[in-house]
Amino acid sequence: MEIITSLPDEGLEVALDFGELGTADAYRTLSPDGVGTRVVWGFTTDMGAGPVGRWMGLLMDNWVGGDYQRGLENLKAVVEAN
Repeated sequence: MEIITSLPDEGLEVALDFGELGTADAYRTLSPDGVGTRVVWGFTTDMGAGPVGRWMGLLMDNWVGGDYQRGLENLKAVVEAN
């Protein structure tokens, strides 16, 4: 994992290297939302044009979506506790 860009009050971009499985980019963006801050956490990668890559792309949210959701909930708990 390598932080590519980090902008205070805006977000960050991260490069991920999964070795033989390939690479991906992750990001977190921050934007004002009423009295709080909206955090968007995303992940992009090229799964290829073949049927296996497309199938894996469809399953990606099931594989990592729960981890992302827990991470956002943990972030919310830490911010609200301070």
